[in-house]
Order: sequence, then C-alpha cells, then structure tokens
Amino acid sequence: PVGAQSATAPEIAAPLTRRRHGHRDPLPTSAASFTMIPMRQVDFAVASAGVLAAVLSAALVAPGEPAAGAVSLGQPNDGRLLRGVRLPDRGPGYVSHPAGRGVDAKYGTEELVGAITRAAAEVRRVAPGAVLVVGDLSGPEGGRIPGHESHQAGRDVDLLFYALDGSGAVARPRAVHFDGEGRATGPDAPPLSFDVRRNWLVLRALIESPDASLQRVLVSEPLRALLLVHGRAAGEPPWVVERAGDVMCDTWSPHDNHFHVRFFCSAEDIRHGCRDEHPMYPWRRTELAARGVLDPVVMEDPHRRAGHARRWLRSRRAVRQWCP
Repeated sequence: PVGAQSATAPEIAAPLTRRRHGHRDPLPTSAASFTMIPMRQVDFAVASAGVLAAVLSAALVAPGEPAAGAVSLGQPNDGRLLRGVRLPDRGPGYVSHPAGRGVDAKYGTEELVGAITRAAAEVRRVAPGAVLVVGDLSGPEGGRIPGHESHQAGRDVDLLFYALDGSGAVARPRAVHFDGEGRATGPDAPPLSFDVRRNWLVLRALIESPDASLQRVLVSEPLRALLLVHGRAAGEPPWVVERAGDVMCDTWSPHDNHFHVRFFCSAEDIRHGCRDEHPMYPWRRTELAARGVLDPVVMEDPHRRAGHARRWLRSRRAVRQWCP
C-alpha cells in the first residue's frame, strides 16, 4: 500500500540526495547585483535514472484506473494528459492566446487551470487595468506539440509578461524581449518596459496557489533579479521571496519574453504515474510526506546534464541561476 511504503520516506530519500553546499545563497539586494547571484542550493539526486525510476515506480505507485478528472501522466518532456481541462478563452483578468501551430494547446490539469485563473483574477483585483496573456498549455491528450519539447503532461504554461508603455501606462502585452534594466530590446522594439509590480503579483499568486505546487518558473536572470528586489522592497513575506528565488531560474536559452511556468505533480496523479523531474526541494518533500506519498523523481542522464552545462557555458551572456 502507498501509505505503508511512504512511512519510511525519510529513510529512503536521505541516501539518494545531497546538498551541494552547507549554506543558502543570499537573495539580491539590488538589480545591479544579478551578476553575482550564485546558483540556488537545492537537493539533487545522484542515483541512476533508470534504476531509480523503475524501483520507485514499481514499489510506490498504486495500480488501477485513475479516478474521474484530469490526470497528468509521465514527465513534462515525455508525458500525456488524461481527460484534460480546457482553459476558457477568456476570464477575469486574462485572455488565452496560444501560439496557434495547429494544436488547440489550451488543456491542463485542474490544478494548472485553477492556478492560472486565480492568479489572473488576483492581479486584476490588486492592480486593475491589465490583462494576462496566456500562451500554450498542452494539447487535449498531451504529448508533443509543435514548438515545444515540454508542455506534454498538462503541467506547463507560457505567460506573457505584463508591460508598461513609455508614459508608464498599461501596454498591450506582446512577446517582446526585455533587457537587464527591464526595457524592451531588439530590432524595432517598441518603447515598453517590464511591469515589475504586476509580474511580481502574478508570480506571488502562483506561489500561493492553494491547490497547485509551483516547481519552477523559467525567466532570464536579470528579470529574476528585478523581481526579487521588488519583492523585498515591497515587504513581501520572507518565505514568499525565498520561494520565488528557489523556483525562478534560467536555461541556456534565455526566457526574456515570457514566463515558462511548471507545476509539480499532484499527490493523486503521482499514484497513477505522474513523474516529477528535479529539482526536488525540501519543502516539496514535506508536502508529499503530509499526503503519504514519496515522489519518484526521474533523474536525467548525467551525460545529457553535462551537455546542457557545456552549451550554457558557451552561450551565456551573464552569470545566471541556471536550471539544473
């Protein structure tokens, strides 16, 4: 039974993980300090991917047909979606505008769709006047969709940044790139700026979502620094600022024109084959232990990880919090 297996979760999990350093990284105190931000300290498993996934899947996943409702199966880069929930085309504070590559990529789990709609409504309540543009989620049954390697299991979504025009008024959101000062950049870039306040508000709402556990937000390191500085200056709860610092990171291909948001598997979906990838934070393990679940984290092949690191070192433009 799942409950019996999960009772020994701490003993099972402990030898499979390690902390890279014995201290926590400081959060930035100014936007200019982003080049000095070291990578966040999270626990990384060091066991073999195939062995770990096979053993834990066989021992800890309850058999049987999933109950009614949407179910995320597999991993974000190799998964599918059962009975996905379609995000309405528009709602309080948001409009759905997927990339339009021949797939109706508006489907996700109940947790993902609920987190999006609540976050948009919260931003509209606190700072009215702007609309959140929601890009791709997943296809109706998950699996690969054009333009993405992930977005396969109903737990990923792209959100365009809120933006301001040259006078400081709310601007129509569009997929423009922003530099380290929060200014639109690139050929023929419009005179827009990164709306730090509203982008922080949507991030905070996603972190505080009651039914969904936020795993990561892909965003460029300079914009990450601007958001963390704003959160601290605004007097946000320290745990929210720290959580934001944990989940925000950058890849070797910078996310400087949208947030790529990913949520963890729900406890129920884990029992039916949903698979989280790294990172696995201590607070996430605490959440799962409270629900009687040990999450089988699927680890990446070490040679693939080394390839990611080499590409990042060749292409980086600044020191970033790289997503492991």
